[in-house]
Amino acid sequence: MKNIDLYVGRMPDKRRKNGETGLWLSPEILKTMSLPIASSIWWWLPPAIFPEDEKIWEEAIEMLLKKGATQFVLNAPWQMAFFSNPKKMMLWAGPFCNIANGLAIQTLTSLGFSGAIVSPELAREDYLSLAKNSPLPLGIVIFGDYPLCVSRTISENLTARAPFSSPKHEDAYIVKHDGNYWVYPNWRLNLSNHKDELARAGYRLFVYLTEPLPDQIVLKDRPGLWNWGHQLV
Repeated sequence: MKNIDLYVGRMPDKRRKNGETGLWLSPEILKTMSLPIASSIWWWLPPAIFPEDEKIWEEAIEMLLKKGATQFVLNAPWQMAFFSNPKKMMLWAGPFCNIANGLAIQTLTSLGFSGAIVSPELAREDYLSLAKNSPLPLGIVIFGDYPLCVSRTISENLTARAPFSSPKHEDAYIVKHDGNYWVYPNWRLNLSNHKDELARAGYRLFVYLTEPLPDQIVLKDRPGLWNWGHQLV
């Protein structure tokens, strides 16, 4: 597999010329948007789909399959159930599957996944060791807006698309998508300076996540290395 830069957003970015395109799948957006060529897109499923909504998502996926879509990123392993013939598809496990060890990758292999995007919470040595003996091609979120959590509800004291602070004065904001609330820190994950090292280790898919920034939010200028320089227990 060649190295791929994958840019994932909520809507197509017609200005970008390089890399491949990923889109977060949304049943509501599919009803209103003019679909790009479905077969060229990596379609991303959300990490949380609730039982009462499964039929809506199944219909959205069926619509894409009829238009020739073959590349999907599933952010919970059970979402493989949406696909009756995974061997004919390119189905990757997304970063919300929190893949952090070789046994998890082996399980994904047995389920029919084509590749795996590893957890964004690992340290450098964990990333490098995972790639050494992986039976699947691996990807990593190299840059972008990664949520602290995804929730079905929020506190009545919080407002979507407005900043709020933790007791330790760390700022965050909330965006609602398809009934779920995505809670983002006001700084971005950024492992771009380590891309060459990760490529040498064996990573093949480099993911850039972009989220439209609410008007009230100002991003901090932080390194964005998360746990890269730490040693996890």
